[in-house]
Amino acid sequence: MPGKGGNEHLQVEAKSDQNGQEEHTTTTKDKDGKETSHTSTKQSSTSSSSSSYSHFSNVFKYVISGNSEASNNAAPFQNGHVQWTRSPTGAADFAVSQAINSPIARPARAETCNRRFPFTERQHTADDQDSRFAQPFPAEALDPVSKIALDLHNVERARYGLHPLQWNTELANMAACWADLKAYGHSEDHFCASGENIAMGLGDPCYSDPMEGMKNAIYSFLDEDRDWAKTRQMGSSTGHWVQAVWKDTRFLGCAVAQRKDFMQGYNDNDQASMYVVCEYYPPGNVLNQIRDQVPAVVRPTPQLRSSCSANERHS
Repeated sequence: MPGKGGNEHLQVEAKSDQNGQEEHTTTTKDKDGKETSHTSTKQSSTSSSSSSYSHFSNVFKYVISGNSEASNNAAPFQNGHVQWTRSPTGAADFAVSQAINSPIARPARAETCNRRFPFTERQHTADDQDSRFAQPFPAEALDPVSKIALDLHNVERARYGLHPLQWNTELANMAACWADLKAYGHSEDHFCASGENIAMGLGDPCYSDPMEGMKNAIYSFLDEDRDWAKTRQMGSSTGHWVQAVWKDTRFLGCAVAQRKDFMQGYNDNDQASMYVVCEYYPPGNVLNQIRDQVPAVVRPTPQLRSSCSANERHS
């Protein structure tokens, strides 16, 4: 999904709780007219943790590089190379509690992520439950980037009279582990029992910083309501919106990471891309529940929510 100006590209995938896979290919042009094709296959806190959350969650000073995993991500987490854009201010930066339901320090580390979300040989199903994902975190304690992710989801849900989502720290921790450490692609239910939307973007003005990256990725999810209104079919051009408005979903956690040398087809001189991950619980996109879970009458907004969605292309 290219935005306006410069070398820009956004590719999004949505995970389904069924076994089907979708392949999504986009072709983009840079400012010199060079075409590049991209193909991917798819599917309560204490006061101390509250105060630390805004410092660590989506506010970071680093770029991750050196991840060469395949996009199916069928392996435990491994540490990537961390390049600090500004040096850490001191050891206190890493003093965030590693206890369950407390935010993990960023960048996420493999030893923490594997302990919290171990890779399993089996896929979780929509019937699996995880009590960690059903504990709310106070919205007023969120950092601005996390808050915009929650707010944009809930503005859309309010349009259909759906209950608002609440932020969950462990879902955000899973999103942080994925955004910091994994190749572009889905967890395919091998790590935890959650739904998942992912996006990656490169270029100004849409993905110039974590706030813009998060905001425009969420907008790209929501702008799929136009395709759903036309087809009411689950697919790569509708599944993100369906998950966002899934009636029984209660909790959300999102994270964004800066990743260098991350987008296939872009050379080392390109700026860092933004990798946005959102996790949902209970998960949506269960094919035989769509009639009961998705609004019957869809009301797309008069205009796209973001100019960055204007040139979106789907397979």
